[in-house]
Amino acid sequence: MKLVDQYIDPGMASAARERLRSAGIATRVDVMDPHNVQPSKSGKTRVGLWVIDDSQHQDAIRVLADPGHKLKNPLSFDEISKLEATIEKRPPSRRNVANVALILLLIAGLLGLIAYTTIEF
Repeated sequence: MKLVDQYIDPGMASAARERLRSAGIATRVDVMDPHNVQPSKSGKTRVGLWVIDDSQHQDAIRVLADPGHKLKNPLSFDEISKLEATIEKRPPSRRNVANVALILLLIAGLLGLIAYTTIEF
């Protein structure tokens, strides 16, 4: 997946997504900031518009700039639906798994500390 653009307004991101989908480009809108800037530090939550098929990245940029741009190989509605469905079924990323493992390790450490402090020698 490649980032096409970022939006502050989710409505604008959805409108751009529908324009790309109607042109034959499989997309995904993600409310997480693609550059990992936390909203508490940046002041704004960004909505990322992504193309699922990297080969359609340049076409997506051109379609948003020029709605009359014709794609060389547009996808059918069924192909777009299948691609978008496979993205939703992907397993959690390594980063998510690492975060869960870290949280479990911290909880185990805290329980060990509590157990250690409550034992009388």
